[in-house]
Amino acid sequence: MDDVHLPFILYNQKNQLVLSDDIAIHLLQLPKWQSQQIKTEKERWIYLFKEGKNVDVDAPPEVLHTDEMRQAMEVLNRFSENQDDYLLYQSRLDAILKENTYVNEIARVKREKEQVQAKLDNLLLQLKERGMDDVVSEVFKAK
Repeated sequence: MDDVHLPFILYNQKNQLVLSDDIAIHLLQLPKWQSQQIKTEKERWIYLFKEGKNVDVDAPPEVLHTDEMRQAMEVLNRFSENQDDYLLYQSRLDAILKENTYVNEIARVKREKEQVQAKLDNLLLQLKERGMDDVVSEVFKAK
């Protein structure tokens, strides 16, 4: 199964940095998938991707009898019949993804700001404890 699913992330090798935990590309090598027994949701999706063109949407095989799979097949069927619905869905999905990106980035920046503020507060406390109240006063004047 691991040879079938290849997840990739945006990674800078030189600096050993991941650009974002929110971006990944997942490649599915469908010709390599040979499983006859579907045990996981990932295998169920691979089955749908590989065999979907042969699936009767009105009478799907037992393996696709889940709410999620029925919903996916209904959406695919609707999109194949109406391009306007598909374009509207893509626009909505794009808006949701952008909003999630902004929300996650704001939360990340807020956490970083709180961490920096905690470090600054700790340093100022250490300066005070060492009798450097005049330095602490100068820092607050500069703000």
